[in-house]
Amino acid sequence: MTQTALFDRPVTVFDLETTSADPKSARIVSIGLVRLEVDGTVGERVEYVVNPGVPIPPSASAIHGITDAMVADKPPFAQIVEQINDFVTGTDLAGFNMIRFDLEIIRREYNRVGAGAFLPDAKLLDAMVIFHRQERRDLTAAVSFYLNKELEGAHGALADATATAEVLVAQ
Repeated sequence: MTQTALFDRPVTVFDLETTSADPKSARIVSIGLVRLEVDGTVGERVEYVVNPGVPIPPSASAIHGITDAMVADKPPFAQIVEQINDFVTGTDLAGFNMIRFDLEIIRREYNRVGAGAFLPDAKLLDAMVIFHRQERRDLTAAVSFYLNKELEGAHGALADATATAEVLVAQ
């Protein structure tokens, strides 16, 4: 039985763990790469722990569990960039919230180490964007999620204000 192609070419799904939640200042401490073949099967997977060259704040370590001691003997980003290039060349890119976060950070790192552009022609697939398009994110959905009931009179000002008050209390 032949598998149907899901993609035009392989896709690299990637995720970063960083020193900060601010993409303008964050530095990479870990990068995970997963190759999806055109039929959707998972191929090669690799993870690099990176010495960011700056202290990792305790607040960041509390999220991803990576500490300064854990990266002390790890290579800086500049030393793994060619391995990353080898992995991603010829693929499109995907991730969860990667358009607003991960992509900006990795592009900044590529620029910082003089490695050129990070896959400038790749198609971008952000699973979070797709999720938000397919899963409702409105008051009706919030009432269903938090209150386990249907919103009666949706788009009536008093009904919406009442429902919002109930959702806030439930949150």
